[in-house]
Amino acid sequence: MKILFPQNIFYVLIEFLHYRNPNSTNSFLSEIEVERFKKVYGNTTAKCVVIYPRIHKKLLSAKHKSNYSIQNSECIKCIFIAYNPLLKGFDVIQELTELNPKLKFFIFGKDNLNVNNKNIINMGRVPLNEIDFSKYDLFIYPSKLDSYAFVLEESLRMNLIPFFTKEVGCGEIFSFTNTRHSLLINSKNLKLTNDKINDVISSVNKSSILISKLEELRNKLENEDYIDYFEGKLKKINKSF
Repeated sequence: MKILFPQNIFYVLIEFLHYRNPNSTNSFLSEIEVERFKKVYGNTTAKCVVIYPRIHKKLLSAKHKSNYSIQNSECIKCIFIAYNPLLKGFDVIQELTELNPKLKFFIFGKDNLNVNNKNIINMGRVPLNEIDFSKYDLFIYPSKLDSYAFVLEESLRMNLIPFFTKEVGCGEIFSFTNTRHSLLINSKNLKLTNDKINDVISSVNKSSILISKLEELRNKLENEDYIDYFEGKLKKINKSF
């Protein structure tokens, strides 16, 4: 199996709770990935769990993938992965629901989340391979530079258009549209962000273009040379912010 991303991006994806045997049928880590894990955390006997595992293509069925049938739906269902205990970007989400009542956010990854907002639903801690992504329309992620590549890969595999809540979005690394910040949630201008979301989902043509670009990107990420390009871009952006 090819390793899609370099170690410095990979290691932040694992929460130190319970270690799964790489030889087990329930393991989400390949042997090579386990070795990378050990290089970061050491050869420890402590146990940890992969609560946010890379989803292998063989684990996915048709029901896990979004079908983009959202042009005429009553609401826009957004999946929000929030294993980060700080839940960065959550305040932006609350403001977006006030601006656009059609947006509904389903938060995965938090046990206790006190929300007084009918458009924000806490789904609790659920492994990614158990989430039915076909129920959702957009993938919203509280961006962190270290895990950006991993989350991008997940959204691609689930066939969901990703939007990001921090400075760096898809447009900063890859040219998806003519607009640099096309898939970035701008916390300083939520009206503009809302317009972008509506624009993407209301236009069959634009949605098709984005889907095509995402597929193109997914294919590129399986090329080892392109990984080096990706990492270089990521480091350059990191310095600029």
